[in-house]
Amino acid sequence: MNRAQQIGGASCGAIAQYLNDRGVPPPGGGKQWYSSSVQRIARNALNKGVLYWGVESAPDTPPVPHTQSSVTGREPIRHDHFIDPLIPPAEFDRVQAILDGKQALWTRRRASRPQYLLTGKLCCTHCKRLMYGMRQRSGKTMRVYYRHHQYRDHDDDRCAWSGRSVRAELMDELVLAQVGNLLADGQLDLLIQSHLERLTSAESIDAFAAERARLTEHVKQWKRQLKKATEAYTRSDSPVVQDSFQLQIDTLGRQIDIGIADLDALDKRDEEVQRLGREQAGFLADISSLREQIASQPMQRIIIEQVVDSVVFDFATATAEIIVRLAPSS
Repeated sequence: MNRAQQIGGASCGAIAQYLNDRGVPPPGGGKQWYSSSVQRIARNALNKGVLYWGVESAPDTPPVPHTQSSVTGREPIRHDHFIDPLIPPAEFDRVQAILDGKQALWTRRRASRPQYLLTGKLCCTHCKRLMYGMRQRSGKTMRVYYRHHQYRDHDDDRCAWSGRSVRAELMDELVLAQVGNLLADGQLDLLIQSHLERLTSAESIDAFAAERARLTEHVKQWKRQLKKATEAYTRSDSPVVQDSFQLQIDTLGRQIDIGIADLDALDKRDEEVQRLGREQAGFLADISSLREQIASQPMQRIIIEQVVDSVVFDFATATAEIIVRLAPSS
């Protein structure tokens, strides 16, 4: 693979095609190679003998050497010299530089092209996967589409509309018409006001306080149990007993992390409600000012960003449902 990457700077897609043409079986029992599977292997640090563990669960935390990891094992770990390098480390680093360069080039090219109006908002009503913009030439005409995610043939959750597309200009026109109607008859104002009233109702505030008290008590209890299990692990000289306590420590650590994350989410929700109360009037004024500008093409992207949270498209009926943004973005 690295040799193919070196010769002519072949792309991951070209390498995948090369492997498919020669009947090389793909990993995981799939039917064929994809550029993503090639890139995943090329990015794997095991190629130079290094193992990373737990990075996906804590992407913002720098991995620590395995010799310095704590007994709870909750932080990402880096294990140098885990296996003998499959390729020279310098060769691996050269491949990473090639991949990074291609990624940077793709990012620059994407930034130089006009963004699709509904990028990051349009999804399929059946599988909820986001659709993406694409261009396709028809004769001498370049047409633009929103395309459904392409599932693999062996995917268990494969959507019936996998790979289907819809003309971008027709979808944009449909969504803009619905947004124009919401702005024109004041429905959006009523939806926003009703949303804030529900958030600040006495029932909602009481339920929030009860949930926070429950979570706080659970976290305190789990911390006490974790302290006891850690002390017992330290006192024990039996590997079997230590393994039992280690399992308990890992389980309690995960429970504490989840509980703290839930408490943080509740605190952010409370701050958001207070912020919405302060900013509601200004948000409604901003929405009202957009009513006369829906026909202006330069303003359409701003309007969609401020008004539309997501758009759910049904291929079977060719209809779109708009999920409106009920609060100003923080």
